[in-house]
Amino acid sequence: MDGLLTLGIIVTLVCYLKEVARLIARMERIDDILLIDQLFGAFLLFVLLESVRRLIGWILLSVPLLFLAFAFIGQWVPEWTNYSWENSSEVMECCSQKPLRA
Repeated sequence: MDGLLTLGIIVTLVCYLKEVARLIARMERIDDILLIDQLFGAFLLFVLLESVRRLIGWILLSVPLLFLAFAFIGQWVPEWTNYSWENSSEVMECCSQKPLRA
């Protein structure tokens, strides 16, 4: 499994380096997120969660998993949560955007 994760990280890095000009010029919340960006983003999220599980354990891993679960099922939660995302593309947009400036 370690070899597959390493290979996936290398492929992701090469793809992002190849697409760096498009990613830098992309206007957040205006330009669409391409499917390949969503797939690589989900893969990197998986790698990050697997790294947390290996280094710290299941206890800390449960915290980001709860937030991810809320991100995907939050649209069915009562309205007092002010949930605004409607699909996985918007979740990835939120995870990848630059900090907002006041």
